[in-house]
Formats: sequence, structure tokens, C-alpha cells
Amino acid sequence: MDEDTIVGLTEEDHNRDLVAWSARVAADLRLEGYQVDAAALLEAAAATSVSLRPPAGPLAAYLVGFAAGRAAAAGEDVPAAASAAVEAATRFAALSAAESLAASDVPPTAVLEEPRSALED
Repeated sequence: MDEDTIVGLTEEDHNRDLVAWSARVAADLRLEGYQVDAAALLEAAAATSVSLRPPAGPLAAYLVGFAAGRAAAAGEDVPAAASAAVEAATRFAALSAAESLAASDVPPTAVLEEPRSALED
């Protein structure tokens, strides 16, 4: 049984809550005219959190929002700016993860191997 079953909420319930919450925050910030691609934003936040460290997720979301705000202030295409920022955050998270692995003393094949017990030696 997963956590959602225990509390009685489905994925659809969580998505509905997220949409309602983001609409309230957007209204409070007077951002009613802007659409947010929540799925892409959450994907970028998740990718950076996993590839780098958990605090990278909120920072990625902030940077995407900042890029969108800057585009809006300049009269530019806000969805395009947000999309480009999401893509950059995701791309650089993957690059950082690859660089960290390359800089480590762990051979790349060791990541794919099954862990061995000390008793097997």
C-alpha cells in the first residue's frame, strides 16, 4: 500500500490541489494572465534535486520564475523564456551529475555493478 492510499488521496487529487494552490498564489501575486507549465517546472525541480542536491530544486524553480518575470518586464514571450529556463536547468543538472561522477574516484562501471558483501572477499 502506498502513501496516497493510506491518506486516501489519488494522483488526481494531488494534481487538483496543486492547481488550486498555484491559482491562489498567482492571483495573490496578480499574475492571473500568465500560464505556468507546472509539469515542466516540477520536472526541472525534481531533476536538479536528484542530480545535484535537494536544495537545487527550489532554486531551479526560482530561476525559471525569474527568467519568466524578466521576459514579462521586457515584453518578451514569457512561455518561451520559462521553457528555455526549464531546459537549461535540466540540462545543467545532468551535466553537473556527469561531471561529479567523472571527478569521483569511483569507476563508471562500479555504479552499475551490484554491491558486494565484505564477506564475499
